[in-house]
Amino acid sequence: LPTANLLAQTPGEWTWMHGDNTPNSSGVFGTQGTANPANTPPALYEVCDWKDNNGNFWIFGGIDGSGKYGAALWKYDPTINQWAWMKGPSALNQSGVYGTQGIPSPANYPGARGYGATAWVDALGNLWLFGGSGRDAVGSSGRLNDLWKYDILTNQWTWMKGPNTVFNSGSYGTKGVSNPANLPPFRDETSCSWTDNAGNL
Repeated sequence: LPTANLLAQTPGEWTWMHGDNTPNSSGVFGTQGTANPANTPPALYEVCDWKDNNGNFWIFGGIDGSGKYGAALWKYDPTINQWAWMKGPSALNQSGVYGTQGIPSPANYPGARGYGATAWVDALGNLWLFGGSGRDAVGSSGRLNDLWKYDILTNQWTWMKGPNTVFNSGSYGTKGVSNPANLPPFRDETSCSWTDNAGNL
């Protein structure tokens, strides 16, 4: 759809902007890192989603029509009405590549997951996600409590905190006292989350 038509949209009306009008589409991945009018993510349920500081929309993971989990990261640029597959495999049900905790790497990406992992954007514009249900480092399936950061500028994921295995019970520590050992338990469908003015979740 030409940009001029986007600006001319009548307020209070829906416009079909992109993607298929049939269910369970397999999508078009195209070339990783390259936007293209033909690209579109597969039909997905309960992805992680963000809006970055430049107004672009991002999604990660989700569950396809056959119940399998994705691990691909997508970016939608509304100024050109195009999707780009940015990171992660196009194949489904993939294990995570965790690398070394706290160290970014081009090879890193979270394991395939869905069911509403918590997602937020920090004050510097990095994308974060926590938990969800999916695959861990060895391919086991279940609920997770790992914490990941994605740096848009470098196109790299960093495993920041938490275990690389499913069903970890976490550690509460002392109420009101932060501690490096503290960690929320595994969870999915975490729809309640906030970011304060300092960028804390």
